Amino acid sequence: MKVVLMVLALALAGCVMRPEGEQAERDRVAAAGVAFHKPFAERELPDLAQGATLSEFLAHAEQANGALEAAFHTWEAALEKVPQASTQATTAMVGLEHTLDGGSALDRTALLLMNNTMAMILWPGRLEAQGEAALADARVAGAAFVRERLRLQTQVSDAYYALALRDEELGLLDRLERLLAVQVPSVAARVRAGSAMQAELLAAEVARDRVQAERAKLAGERPALEAALRAIAGLDGDAMVTKPVLPPLTSLRPVERDVIDSVLANNAEVEMQRLEHAAAMAEVTMAEWERVPEFSLSATVMGTMSQTLGAAMTLPWLRGTAIEGAVRESEARVRAADALRRQAGADAIAMAVRELAMLAAVEAEHAVLAESLLPRLRQMGDVARAAWTAGGGKLTEWVAATAMALETETALARLRRDHSLARARLQELLGGVAP
Repeated sequence: MKVVLMVLALALAGCVMRPEGEQAERDRVAAAGVAFHKPFAERELPDLAQGATLSEFLAHAEQANGALEAAFHTWEAALEKVPQASTQATTAMVGLEHTLDGGSALDRTALLLMNNTMAMILWPGRLEAQGEAALADARVAGAAFVRERLRLQTQVSDAYYALALRDEELGLLDRLERLLAVQVPSVAARVRAGSAMQAELLAAEVARDRVQAERAKLAGERPALEAALRAIAGLDGDAMVTKPVLPPLTSLRPVERDVIDSVLANNAEVEMQRLEHAAAMAEVTMAEWERVPEFSLSATVMGTMSQTLGAAMTLPWLRGTAIEGAVRESEARVRAADALRRQAGADAIAMAVRELAMLAAVEAEHAVLAESLLPRLRQMGDVARAAWTAGGGKLTEWVAATAMALETETALARLRRDHSLARARLQELLGGVAP
């Protein structure tokens, strides 16, 4: 019987209670971290030098962005706490004890078998609760990684569209500058011929100078926009960046607007708050286990083969006030996590409604500008140009109509940028599911 108890003490000291679902979480980590398990210098990153699309920028950023990689390794580290939490902290110990009283060595020497007295033996249920709590924390870290990845996608899209819009604005200003470059010498010739006033020439020169100043300003800001895209995508300072292109505005179909249920099902913030709530509930279970006594075992075999057994048990009720306080604290954290989860759902719905409203407003404004105003301005320019060419009209009227048309094209480019970015934000709200 004593030998059985000794074996039991050894078994309890090495007890492991791994929680259900740990392997599934490890599979998720393995699938998400294929690129991160290679040293950065050995990763095959997409080539962004020639004709790279936004998707390729996103793929590059996911492998090269330091904040996202740090979030992955935080998730990985949190998962490795699970086997530590679900394994006995104590270990079996073997030792010798000899009584120095002048007697024979054999009957005063004892072989000791015990658990490490610095850590008590925990009940298997308590180990399981600790493992479940550690796994819940790992799942929260996994949700944080997913949220960081979705935010990164939106940030890359924002930087990409900002640079694309700037290049389109510069192209439109170049067209306007070329037009004004024709107007100024033409008006100057008319002033010399006496058919135009000096004020008309000054107005043309002012218009040209204002466009040149605006172009210089926008061109001077472009390197900063490119640097922002390089940084968020994880590009080296000397790497070439292909010229990004704004996509055409594609209106959402009616079926794509029914996204509220998807927001609640896939939103990264909602999912993270749900997992935070689950982790808080696991903490309550751990706190409740503090009410259960812990124990330690020891066995002694003397040189004369006589055997003794020893055991000790903690008295948790002596610190019952502190234990109950810890339980109530954990329960309060559960209620706080539940409130945040509820609020996250409401916030996600509100943001989805906002993005849908913005998309609708942008689409409505784009339709008026593209289908009504711009064609009329172009028609005005064509009529004024034909009249001027025939000698019966004014060059300034043609230039003014063309300038307004180019300004409208600039407004349309900005609307396309706003629409594309709103789509990216909506995709982040939907947990990566494209609307």
